[in-house]
Amino acid sequence: MKKKVLALVLAILFALALFSGCGPKTTPPANTAAPADVGQGTSAPDAKPTQAPAASQAPAATQAPAASQAPAATSEPEPEVDHLAPGHYAKTADGKPAEKYEYPLPLTERDVRLRFFTITWTSQYMPDGLMENVDYWIEMQKMTGVHLEFLQMTAANCKEQFAVLAAADDIPDITSQGQYRYSGTSEQAIDEQIFANLYNYTDYMPNYLWEIYDRAKDNINLLDTAFVKKDKIVSFYGLSYNRNGSASGWSLRQDLMDKYGLGKAEDVDTIDKAHDVLYAFKTQHDQPGFWPMNLYSTLEREAGKLFTGLNTYLTINLSIGLRLIDGVPELIGISNDEREGIEILRQWFSEGLINPNYNGYTSNTDMTTELSNGEIGFLSLATGDASNYNVVCEGCNWQACHRLLREPNQTVHYGLSTSGVTYGSFCIGAKSEEIPLATTWCDWQYSESGSEYITWGVPGVLWERNDKGERVVTDFALNFDRGYGWAIMTFANCVLSEAGLNGGGDKAVNYDTSYNDHAVAVWTNVKNDNAWVWRTGAKLNQDETDEVSGLTADVQTYQAEMWSMMIDGSAGMDRWDEYVKQMKSMGFDRMLEIYTDAYNRFMAEQ
Repeated sequence: MKKKVLALVLAILFALALFSGCGPKTTPPANTAAPADVGQGTSAPDAKPTQAPAASQAPAATQAPAASQAPAATSEPEPEVDHLAPGHYAKTADGKPAEKYEYPLPLTERDVRLRFFTITWTSQYMPDGLMENVDYWIEMQKMTGVHLEFLQMTAANCKEQFAVLAAADDIPDITSQGQYRYSGTSEQAIDEQIFANLYNYTDYMPNYLWEIYDRAKDNINLLDTAFVKKDKIVSFYGLSYNRNGSASGWSLRQDLMDKYGLGKAEDVDTIDKAHDVLYAFKTQHDQPGFWPMNLYSTLEREAGKLFTGLNTYLTINLSIGLRLIDGVPELIGISNDEREGIEILRQWFSEGLINPNYNGYTSNTDMTTELSNGEIGFLSLATGDASNYNVVCEGCNWQACHRLLREPNQTVHYGLSTSGVTYGSFCIGAKSEEIPLATTWCDWQYSESGSEYITWGVPGVLWERNDKGERVVTDFALNFDRGYGWAIMTFANCVLSEAGLNGGGDKAVNYDTSYNDHAVAVWTNVKNDNAWVWRTGAKLNQDETDEVSGLTADVQTYQAEMWSMMIDGSAGMDRWDEYVKQMKSMGFDRMLEIYTDAYNRFMAEQ
């Protein structure tokens, strides 16, 4: 009898051991091995998070004798219910993705909900003002199987609300632009367990990393942007199909140039030629309210895109500009190159070529009336802008102007390089229980099918097929109140906040891309060696960041006041030396010391 009881107890213990190994494991621990070289990554264990282990994996202490083991069929693993990338794509010898990966959908068959902290600027166009009611997001959840709990914010409250969550140790699974919401550095965000170190999960992000490594061949700063350190990644950064970073520049009214026999906009390649065209606009085009040129409250809308041949920035109230001249760091703002640029703008202003009210314009959306009335002749435009403005202004024909150089065929050293990423990004919460799946959801948006979806969204909203099966943009999108670009960012991927590989939404037979294609060709037709480009890997630590932040506001305020006065003539250029001396005493020299230290540390690690 005792033997029978003992056998029964052993059988029960064995059955319990089998069942104990079948629960889903949704978050494998991050790999703690020593980091490899940049690119190889310290990948998370190649686990199938929801795959039950084989019966032989049960603890040895609870296994029954061999004679009592269950039939072999019970030890076979259950089918995967999370469709993750590890083990399903080829790698190079150094561990990088050798190819892009196409995910089977859905990404998960479990009932999973990820908390998604993000921002929108156009909630007034969404059903009940909520992103969760937009078809784009509804369909994405159906496709991927990943359900989202939206923490929808505005530009005004996003940083404050994120700070509340961080204080409560309640970081969401996914945060758009998380590295900007967090008050510390990106490295601190990882070290303090705010965001996951995605370097530990590189096996789950083949599409993103393939794009990063492939693009880095032509961009010296891209790896420094994507990697906080050689063994730390904090974000998925947004990427665009347009790799050259020249999706914006200055454009001229070709209709006015034709009217007054001034040639083609694309042939205006020097500062002197631009002056001659604008002067002709001023003296020959007699239209009430017309100004040949509009500046912005920041002077340039995008740094380095106006007088490119000066190899510097002419921006105020933006981030501090840096360049490397023969390997020596330099802060932008007090050199002879900036002085030359201010002198040029001063001359143009005195001749009536610049709208004197330029300080009232922060962006082109502030010029809607002027653009509709054809009251501007020279303006900074993105590739999608011209088609919109040519529609709202009857007879207007905006065409891209060449980068303005000191002389034809000049080789440019600075001002045309980019980080290679868009404004949008995704960070994963360090304490999320679904890091592999959240990482997979992000990476899917860099796959071919995922990229196609986030670019265009749901059929019938932004696009549809005509009788020939060709993609056409809908009337709704073309006539959207805030323009086609904002229609895309409202009803598909918003490049201002969200990551992914965005195709731009401009490949449709009824959407005129002739300006876009021509503009990019004109803006990239420049000899450019990037010899003075700052290395973005020269990052400040938190103490340095705090010190620079404390100095920046007063310096920028003084710079903006002096530059504005020099341009409009209320201060003479003979005050430039006084201005430089004051800038240095207010902290410019100290900031240069800090950035020089950061650069020297970075170079010592190379």
